[in-house]
Formats: sequence, C-alpha cells, structure tokens
Amino acid sequence: MSLSSEEIAVTPNKIIVTAMPTPIMKFGDWKTSCAIGRNGAIARAEKREGDGCTPLGTYPLRPGFALAHRLANWPKSTRFAFTQQTPHDIWDNDPASPTYNQRALLDPDRVHAERLLRTDGLYDLIIPIGFNDNPTLAGRGSAIFIHIATDDMAPTAGCIAVPRDRISSLVQLLTPDTLIEILPD
Repeated sequence: MSLSSEEIAVTPNKIIVTAMPTPIMKFGDWKTSCAIGRNGAIARAEKREGDGCTPLGTYPLRPGFALAHRLANWPKSTRFAFTQQTPHDIWDNDPASPTYNQRALLDPDRVHAERLLRTDGLYDLIIPIGFNDNPTLAGRGSAIFIHIATDDMAPTAGCIAVPRDRISSLVQLLTPDTLIEILPD
C-alpha cells in the first residue's frame, strides 16, 4: 500500500507517521509540514533499494550527522547525538558491499554511494532511521533518513523531509530513545 501524504504525531518518545490529506509533523503543540517517498510508503518486507518508497514500521533513530554552521538556530547542546559531517562521508547503498546501509568513507572506486555532503543543503542535517540495519539485508533498502526538505516540499527517494527553518526545533525535541512509527493510515 502506498501513501501519498502523511501526518506525524509524536508521543513522548515516538514519532507517528499516518496517511492524511496534508503532510504534517507534530510534537504536541509543535508542528510542521513534511514529505515522504515519491512512491509513497510500502510494507517493510516489500521495500527494495531504489524503489522511492518510505518503509512502514517502527524504527529507532540512529545518531545524526550535521553541518551545524549551516543551520539557523542550531542548539548549543542536544539530548540526541550528532557528529559533524566531513567531505569524505558517504552512505553505502551498494548491496554487494560489506558496509551496505552504513556510513563509510569516500572511496574513488566505490560506485554505489550517497554523498552526505551535498551542495543543495538537503543533508546539512540527517538522522538515519534504523531501517534494515539490524540485521542488514542486501538490496532491501538503505539511506532512509530524516533530512531537510526542498523549498517546494518535493517527495523524497524514501526519506522523511522537514523544512529547513523547522529542523533545529525538531532536533531539540529528540532523545536517544525516540522511535519513529510509519503507519499506512
């Protein structure tokens, strides 16, 4: 089943994603628009590399990566862990690689990799969603993140995207045990 849009409501440690006419993310009184995969959402078992779908299910959030100097109102400290990105950081999306669906370092011989340092700024902050990482199954999908949305809120390749001017306030709400649950409706 595919989702065309969603609403995200958050209980103290869980972000809930459900289908709605307008994509919304909520944390109590805090809310913002968001975007999901260009082909909607799909059952965890049906998710495949490159399908453009956001995987349904409940997942932990993994420590994030940020370029804090590029983000307005970045908090001086957060309860959620972030590492500074480098120009050499990639996310390995090669199903044949031993580091598939993990952060790795840029290698000129690596063909399938998503560069984390992007010129468009969409990855100035990324929070990996713990999908297909325990265990990692080759070809079942990689690089599913919460990240910054395009100005026009265009659908993603499978991630959940939040407007740039709201991402820092989202970060302040996260804790190490925050989960995300993506539901069909």
